Amino acid sequence: MPLLLLCVVLQAQSVNDVVLRAMQDELMRNLSELKAPGFEKPCFIMYGMRDEHLVTISATMGALIESEESHPRVRTTTRVLVGDFGFNDESLEDDLTSGPTAMDLELPVSDDYNGIRRSYWSVTDNVYREAARHYRQHQESLKEMDKSIKDVVHREFARSAPVRIMETNPEYKLDRKVWEDRVRRLSALGEDQGSTVHNMVAMFAYQEGHSYLVSSEGSLIKTPFRTATLVVLIEGRNDHGSPVVEQIIHMARTPEQLPAEGEISREIVSLLSGLATTSPSLPEAYSGPVLYVGEAVAYAFVRSLFSGRENLIASDFIPTSKGASFEEEFADMSARIGRLVLHESVTIKAKPKLRTYKGIDLLGSFDVDPEGIVPANELVLIENGVLKNLMNNRTLTAATQQANGLGQGPGVMEITTTLNDSEATLKKKLIQQAKKEGLDYAIMVKGSPLMGMGPSDVYRVDVADGKETFIRNAVVREGGARSLRRILGTSGTYAAYNLIQMDGPQGSAAGPAMSVIAPTALLLEEAEVQTFRMPRQRELDYVPSPLSKK
Repeated sequence: MPLLLLCVVLQAQSVNDVVLRAMQDELMRNLSELKAPGFEKPCFIMYGMRDEHLVTISATMGALIESEESHPRVRTTTRVLVGDFGFNDESLEDDLTSGPTAMDLELPVSDDYNGIRRSYWSVTDNVYREAARHYRQHQESLKEMDKSIKDVVHREFARSAPVRIMETNPEYKLDRKVWEDRVRRLSALGEDQGSTVHNMVAMFAYQEGHSYLVSSEGSLIKTPFRTATLVVLIEGRNDHGSPVVEQIIHMARTPEQLPAEGEISREIVSLLSGLATTSPSLPEAYSGPVLYVGEAVAYAFVRSLFSGRENLIASDFIPTSKGASFEEEFADMSARIGRLVLHESVTIKAKPKLRTYKGIDLLGSFDVDPEGIVPANELVLIENGVLKNLMNNRTLTAATQQANGLGQGPGVMEITTTLNDSEATLKKKLIQQAKKEGLDYAIMVKGSPLMGMGPSDVYRVDVADGKETFIRNAVVREGGARSLRRILGTSGTYAAYNLIQMDGPQGSAAGPAMSVIAPTALLLEEAEVQTFRMPRQRELDYVPSPLSKK
């Protein structure tokens, strides 16, 4: 589309929202006027912004220590391409984007039209100058090699049809005093535990706001977000003096959807009752069959499918631009499309727009990605164990890739299998497999790892009688997608889980990185379990804590 015609189209799409209008107007001005002497004009500009209202409340051992309300407003994207979509300043280097500098002007937190334009003016000028120099260097590199861009491995930037989404959060008023009192009362439940509980913190975070995006293709996007999170962290020592950490995490769309205070109190009391008990540790690193139950199933799949080489998100690195070790590190699974990569019972779909499942809000869902691409309602990633598609952003490194709006993850991932066992049957299979391998015990994992990455609730299952014994401070390691080729069984029941953190794709700060619909139990033939060494310092308590029991 000619530049003049595009400007006319953008002007016809004027909006009443001050923030979006300021971003749009400054983008149009830079698109038509921005040009440094001796360099080419930009061919593409995109602005992104996150406008957030954040309330954070925390208390420890019955004392309120934080209650803050803030209004952070940050630029999420200032992307300027010089050249064209097929060959530009991002085409030949692994440093994909030209970033902002310390000289950029901050965004105003008020809806100040001129202030917002001035901020984007400063950052656009800086990013453009760097992008223009990069593109000139790329042109010179091709000239020195006596090659065209089609003769070398390179990146192209995918085009997109204009997207117009204008959604606003319904008005909501948080009663901050109610949550201050609730958080304080929850944290006070550890006061009577004497020397067992070193510290207990209850934290509540409520965030709401809007994400904005405008592009020179004509996209005008305003989408809302809203999330409430309650976290309780308990730090203590067992009766041998070893450090112990426990957690409770609940997330919901609104504060009212979080569990009632009485329910959370009962969870805390249950954790406190077992805190001082000394649990056995693993005698040695374990390798053998592992049964996952509940949320642990979702984390097992995510860790296996979004780690290292075996990653369902396509890599946008250029392998030939680095050494062999680098190629191994960032190679993706694109060469394995059409081949069996998981157990033949497994089908995995990305369903980014799915909002709820069995009454559970799927907090990872989204309508448009941070680059302005609207994903399909459903994309089959793996079907009957065979890899069908990878998730892509707009930076493409192969003719087979397509921008599908999933470059930061699926948002919502549905995992189904053709297997159908009860949890009791899977436990029997677990013991049978352990006996077959000559093991005295097997491992069962329940719940989520600490803050999504640390120790899990691990249980030793004795082969002789099936007795379950809790093992504290144990970390589970799967073997990537290879471990999912050796599935011994899954349950026929399914549940939805909102994951707070993970090692794979980065999620939006608005909520968890991913929502996962998965079987409620999964039996793998092999995984590794190791003892997690909690940091431990020598303590000399000359004066005991004032909360210690005499």
